[in-house]
Amino acid sequence: AAEKAEREKEEHEREEEERTREYRQDEQAAEVEVNNFRASLHERGRNASTSKEGVWFIDVEEAKAGETVRLYYNVTAVGLQWTNVLYMKCGVEGWNPCAHEYIEMSKLEELPESAGHPELPKDHENQWFVGEVPIPDDAMVLDFVICTSTVPHEAQYDNNGGADYAILIHGGTGDSSERWEKMIAERTIE
Repeated sequence: AAEKAEREKEEHEREEEERTREYRQDEQAAEVEVNNFRASLHERGRNASTSKEGVWFIDVEEAKAGETVRLYYNVTAVGLQWTNVLYMKCGVEGWNPCAHEYIEMSKLEELPESAGHPELPKDHENQWFVGEVPIPDDAMVLDFVICTSTVPHEAQYDNNGGADYAILIHGGTGDSSERWEKMIAERTIE
C-alpha cells in the first residue's frame, strides 16, 4: 500500500510538472504573439499621420485619446466628387471594432479658414466633407477608410491604395504594460 501511494504521488508530481511546463510554453507563445502585435501597432503608428496632402487632415496637431477631432476630406482629390453622402469607416489597431464604426460626414460649401492648413486647396474646384471623430481612450492607432455607403457591396471606397489611413493616438491607455499583461493572460491556457 505504501509503494502504491508513493507511485501515485510520483505520478501526480509528474502530471503537475507536465501541466506547469505546458502552461509556461503556452505563456511564452502568448507573450510572443502579443509582443508581435504590439510591434505591429508601433510600426503602424510610425506610418500614421494627421493628414495626406490635399486629401484629408484633422483639425489638431495630434489626436488625443478621449477627445473628438474633426476630419476634413477632399472628395475631388480622389474622384468621389459625384457623391453627396460620405462616411468614415473606423476601426482601431488593425480594424478591431470601436464604438463608432461608421461616422457620417457632412458636405461643406467651402473649407473654413478655421480648419487651418493654408496650403490645402480652398477653391471652388475642391469639395470638402467633415466628420466629428471620437477618439477611443484605449487605442494607439485609429484606422479608417472613406466610403459612400455603410453597405459594403454598395460602397465605393478610398482606402489609400490598399494601405488604409491611420491616425496615431496620443495619451491613452493603449500602450500600458497592464494592457499587454492582460492580453498575455487572456491568451494563456490555464
